[in-house]
Amino acid sequence: MEEKLKSIEVELEAPADFTSPDVLYEDLVKSIRKYHPSDDLGMVEKAYQIARDAHKDQKRKSGEPYIIHPLCVAIILADLELDKESIIAGICQRLGRADILDPVGSP
Repeated sequence: MEEKLKSIEVELEAPADFTSPDVLYEDLVKSIRKYHPSDDLGMVEKAYQIARDAHKDQKRKSGEPYIIHPLCVAIILADLELDKESIIAGICQRLGRADILDPVGSP
């Protein structure tokens, strides 16, 4: 049991490789374009920018940036060919109202 705990601690100290959020965002756009080739993705882009900025200092225990999770959710929704609003909800799932209405955090 002690050996297993040491193994877990080492994994947490040395996070596994992860895909860059920007690469995941590009994958998301490609996935959306497969079934909506002419769609304007401005709102999806804005949602990504707001979520990326809101989560910029957050990391998971694994060490990966938190934004990776919402992007992976959005990619799954796009692979299911859901509408842009559903994809945006996937990206913004952990944001509060203040993050969305005032993304720059002005006083």
